[in-house]
Amino acid sequence: MPIYDVTYFCCGSKAILKHKQFNMENLQGAKLVALSHLPKTRCVVRIRNAQGKLLSVRQHRNEYAGKWSDWGHESAPNPAFSRRKE
Repeated sequence: MPIYDVTYFCCGSKAILKHKQFNMENLQGAKLVALSHLPKTRCVVRIRNAQGKLLSVRQHRNEYAGKWSDWGHESAPNPAFSRRKE
């Protein structure tokens, strides 16, 4: 099974950086297990493969924008991940 590296960067009064590794069949499984370990504070979650390639990012948990943004085979992020102008 592939190994996925998951990094949590939590915002708030104390910024916290946590790192975990999961053996999962696929990226979808890695996302589910990453969410099950998500702290209650607002976090940015990044999933990389064992070679360090960024596969997916999830923004803050409590916002509607808290959807996964997957990277394709290109090095550019999914357009859905780009910031909106307000």
